[in-house]
Amino acid sequence: MTRYVRYQSAVPNRHGTWPGVFALANGFLAASTLGDEDRRWLQSANARAQVVAVPFTYPGDWPFGARG
Repeated sequence: MTRYVRYQSAVPNRHGTWPGVFALANGFLAASTLGDEDRRWLQSANARAQVVAVPFTYPGDWPFGARG
């Protein structure tokens, strides 16, 4: 069994969900609360992730054969 740790906010957001680490980081970026070095790193990491992301519309062209 594969195990992983999900890092998330200590409190729910206004929608009642518990944002994960990526939502938290992007929220800090949007709120301009990151330092210059952290902001540049996050923007670079987001750009790399955007390049490798596989675009699909769920569930119509879900790439793993699962259908809704």
